[in-house]
This record gives sequence, C-alpha cells and structure tokens, in this order.
Amino acid sequence: MHTELSGRIAKLYVSAGDFVEVGDPLVKLDTRSAQAELDRLQSQLNLAEQQLERQRSLVKNMAGAAEKVDIQEAEVAGLRSNIRIARLALERHEISAPFSGVLGNFDWVEGGWINSNEAFATLDNVTQLKVNFDLPERYLRHIELGREIELSSAAWPEQIFTGNISLIDARMNAQRATLGVQAVIDNQQGLLRPGMRVSVLLRVDTGQAKLVVPARTLIHEGERATVLKIDADSKTKSTEVKLGQETSEWVEVTEGLAVGDRIVDRGLVKAKPNSPVSILGEGGGGDRNKEGQRREKPQS
Repeated sequence: MHTELSGRIAKLYVSAGDFVEVGDPLVKLDTRSAQAELDRLQSQLNLAEQQLERQRSLVKNMAGAAEKVDIQEAEVAGLRSNIRIARLALERHEISAPFSGVLGNFDWVEGGWINSNEAFATLDNVTQLKVNFDLPERYLRHIELGREIELSSAAWPEQIFTGNISLIDARMNAQRATLGVQAVIDNQQGLLRPGMRVSVLLRVDTGQAKLVVPARTLIHEGERATVLKIDADSKTKSTEVKLGQETSEWVEVTEGLAVGDRIVDRGLVKAKPNSPVSILGEGGGGDRNKEGQRREKPQS
C-alpha cells in the first residue's frame, strides 16, 4: 500500500502484524498545511456569500446592476468547488484498510517522512488465497470453472486443502503446451501463507464405472466423433458420441451410447451407414477373439 501524498507521519494507528478490518485507519500524515488551505477558502466563501447578499439586496431596491449579482454568484460557486477539492485533499492524508487482513512488517515511526512512491506496508487477506498452476494440454477437457482441486504443502504434509477453479486462461502456452489455471483456496485456519509452494491435485477420475469403446471404432469429423451403431435389424447407424478420458487404446463415451449397445469394431473401412452387417461368432463361437468380444463386419 502507498500513500497518495508525500508528507510527515503525524499518527500511526497500527503496528506490524496487526489484523485490521476494512475501513480501519492505518496512518495519518501531517494535515496542518491542507487544513490551513481549507480554512482560507472557507473564509473567502463566507465573505463572497455576504457580498452576494448585498448585491441581491441592491438589485431588489433598484440600486444595483443584475450583472454584478451574476458575477458574484459565479465567484461563490467557484469557491465552493475549491472547498470540495480541498476537503478531498485533506482526506488523502490518511490511509485506511481497503479490505480486512494482516499487515506486513514495516519500520515507519511517527514524525518520519514518507514519499508517495514508497510502500507503507503490505496487507494480506489470508482467509482466501489464490493458487496459480499450469495444466498440461491433454487435461484441458477435464477443467471447468468451479471444479474442485486439492492442495498439499511440505509444511503441512498431513493436511489436505481444498479449493475451486476460478480462472482459466484464454491462451495456451505454445512452448510448454500448458494452460494457466487459477483456483481460490479456503484458508480460514491461516495455515497457508502467500508465496508458499504447494502441490495441486486435479482429479480426472471419480472412481465410478465408465463406458469405454476401442479407440479404433471412432470416426472423427472435425470436432465431432461418431460410431457406427448396430440396430436390432443388424443395420448400422451413424451415432454422434461425446468423449471423456482416453488412453492409447480405449476412449470413454459420456453421451450417445448405453451399456449393451453394439457398434462396428472390425471392418470399419468397408462399413457404411444404414448398411447391413454380419456378426462374427453368432451361433458358433469359434470366431470369438481372445478377449471373448464379438466382432462385426459388413456383409459382402
């Protein structure tokens, strides 16, 4: 925090390390010069208002010019504006806490001189902290505003802190292939401190059972992904699916398919939508592959 003006410290209301509430006074600079200027303007205003009343009285008695009243009214209005400016300047001699928090260390004393370009002290609200971290590009689909994260710290290895994502950068770091993310952490106990290094855990797996399909069954068309779903008549239908997590061989399907649905796995290159397919292994069993999966291929 900085003072808006340079001046001599007249009063220190706080000490380093104090907890202050929003609006609490922190330091006051010498106001004698500013107060004297305000008093001077107030005296000029009182005199100008008296002169204005005389001019109005003369005009009322047909002994004065209306033009002089207009001039005097303008002078009164100008002095009133100058007084408002002087009062604002007087208020700038005192710093108040902009929010609740803990003051950092400082060595200012009453009677000392402080310049406006010198920091008076730091003020930190440690009840809520912000943590910034970089997320690898492959996890981009797993983040959203409000998503919960977990933090651990070397200072408190047995403690898990929780927070929620509050900001997702609009641009990727092209060199590192990462995305900047910010989260707000609940720190009511004050265990974490600004500047600490922490480890961030973003869970991308809830532990629940997921519907997955072989990666080779997907047909990608721009940002869309589809599969060839087999209906009760053994005909294929192009079905759009929403994808979740993925590995090199398997992809999670979050929308578009249900457990028990049949899709084309083999012969995808020859298969076409609304075409009949034959199910390898139906009625026999000798054509089942090693995993016991049924294989579908288009009829020739």
